Amino acid sequence: MTRNTRRYFIELQPDAGPTVPRWRETEIRRRQAERFICSVNTWLKQSALDDKVTTMAVTALGQVQIICESDLIDQLSSHDNIHIAIIRPGIMLSGNLGRL
Repeated sequence: MTRNTRRYFIELQPDAGPTVPRWRETEIRRRQAERFICSVNTWLKQSALDDKVTTMAVTALGQVQIICESDLIDQLSSHDNIHIAIIRPGIMLSGNLGRL
């Protein structure tokens, strides 16, 4: 059976609190993304959904890159205890190689 996996980028809502200097914002976002990955990994294992995720990683800008089955993104975005600002699909390179 072929899995329908796609790449997504998840940007999280910033934590409430005082405004931080711009140079610290990325560092704070990276830590927040690391905590997000830990909590999502726990949820995936408890829900027996960990086989739907190929990989999750923190990007240099503090977003979460996830490669997973597309139906899992719907489940993630429906949880009200996860503070997601936006989920963007990654560019599918196979269809765009002719333009490079």
